[in-house]
Amino acid sequence: MSDSPFAIWFKKTREKKDLTQIEAAEQLGLSSPTISRWETGTAPRAEHLQRICTWGPVKPDKLILFFE
Repeated sequence: MSDSPFAIWFKKTREKKDLTQIEAAEQLGLSSPTISRWETGTAPRAEHLQRICTWGPVKPDKLILFFE
């Protein structure tokens, strides 16, 4: 796992929801390789941020702090 704040947050959030990467991907309407990339340090694309905020849930202003 990456030391990226987003990667750490995303994986912890997924695990708190008791979801596999595949299940999280299905909920977000994405592929499981995308989730895997996020958890190993790749930042999500801008078009995915709203889905992440809703799924998290996390407020956009908090989410953006992960990328500063």
